[in-house]
Amino acid sequence: MYFLGILTLKRLLLFIIISLPWLISAQTPSQVIRGKVVDAETKTGLEGANVIVLNSEPLLGMNTGTDGYFKILNVPVGRHSVKVSFMGYKTVVIPEMLVSSGKETVITVELEEAVVNQKEIEVKASVDKDKPIDRMALVGARSFNTDEIRRYAGGVDDPMRAVSNLAGVVSNAGDNSNEITIRGNSPKGLLWLVEGVDIPNPNHFAYVGTSGGGFTIFSSQVLSNSDFYTAAFPAQYSNALSGIFDMHFRNGNNEKYENAVQLGIQGIDLSSEGPLNKNHTASYLFNYRYSILYFLQYIDPWLKNSLPSFQDLSFKINIPTPKAGTFSLVGIGGISSIKSTPEKDSTSWSGIDDRSQSLLGNKMGAIALIHEIYLSKHSFLRSYLSATYNDITSQESLMTTGYALHPEDSTYQKNFRFSGSVTYNSKFGSWVTLRTGITYSQLFYNLDIKSMEPLTGIYGLINKESGNTGLVHAYSEAKTVIVPDLEMTEGLSFSYFLLIRHYTLNRRIAL
Repeated sequence: MYFLGILTLKRLLLFIIISLPWLISAQTPSQVIRGKVVDAETKTGLEGANVIVLNSEPLLGMNTGTDGYFKILNVPVGRHSVKVSFMGYKTVVIPEMLVSSGKETVITVELEEAVVNQKEIEVKASVDKDKPIDRMALVGARSFNTDEIRRYAGGVDDPMRAVSNLAGVVSNAGDNSNEITIRGNSPKGLLWLVEGVDIPNPNHFAYVGTSGGGFTIFSSQVLSNSDFYTAAFPAQYSNALSGIFDMHFRNGNNEKYENAVQLGIQGIDLSSEGPLNKNHTASYLFNYRYSILYFLQYIDPWLKNSLPSFQDLSFKINIPTPKAGTFSLVGIGGISSIKSTPEKDSTSWSGIDDRSQSLLGNKMGAIALIHEIYLSKHSFLRSYLSATYNDITSQESLMTTGYALHPEDSTYQKNFRFSGSVTYNSKFGSWVTLRTGITYSQLFYNLDIKSMEPLTGIYGLINKESGNTGLVHAYSEAKTVIVPDLEMTEGLSFSYFLLIRHYTLNRRIAL
């Protein structure tokens, strides 16, 4: 009986081994596509919208339920195009969306109301990848997603390097820096925002007075569709002359827990997301990244003084409530440093770099509490409170043949900012949308610059300033649909800088 049992077991194992390839090929991996369909202007959910996965066999799709939510099961892993349509709205097609086996695909689709004044209308699906998230931006703006960032040649998972492929945008320093020039304007005129909140330069290895650095703190693990502006800024944006990056974080999965580890050229990403309560309404999302090159110091301790190091953290906590609106806590922060030390043997010096000592250190952080509440089906109120911090240290010294270090340049900058903002958005039928808002920021600054005078060679103080001041920005703008496919935005942007008691009033028009 014992040998009979062994023989039966061997036959069973042989059958499993022979059948394994067939079983693997027969079980095609699948995943879930779910999300929400909303009105592009009011952000309210659209019940009854049709969502289908194009070229699926059998056809996969469903109609949205209460508040515009949908959930499509058993979608084969791979790239799919999703079509969203609703009576009275323009049809949207999301092309080549990646569906992976390890993570549910959660999307928010914004539909723009179709303005028609004839009895019969023909609706054609079209792919408009240039349409920005901010519907007040008619020209000079483009929306991009994380999938596009990964596909751009030379993008290295960095949004700033990826947009250098666009018309009118030029990369300045190649691989050494991600700074860009937009339509010939200075890179310093670039404005950074997260969820519409003004933040300091969010780049590792950034110098004082720049808008770029080595690469951005943002990880593709947390980013959603974001906007990039090159001209004709809507009135809600101020203090920018070159361009605007308005980065958006996606909401975490509010139905199941998902964890991921990603190894890339920039570093090692650890991310986690999931529901915060059993009702599956609130969710969290966070991502931590650590420099992959810095691990080499544990192999060779000498590399500790010659390799760049960085780490960053991004998170979003989303809490919808039945009557009080939606609360979101968004945060981002990063630390980076790079230093070089001179050769200890002067006989091996062959250039200025061999006898130079330098240090560049960055600390950046921003956190914002955002609240959105719908006052009616056609209007909502958005407000936020934010705090930001920025700290940059740069030092350069030169070693003499007597092995003494002489300082040449030293720059230290530390900034705090506390801001509050309120925005009211209202839609009047399908023809007019009005947006009005005000933002106040209290700025605390500290700057200390020392340098060597080229003619005299004397190292001394160039500038030292510290203090605080305020900045007020108020705006009002309207978007009008003149005829179908012809829209106009017009608005006023007012800014007042308390430090110099000076104001600016700009009129913004786009057609």
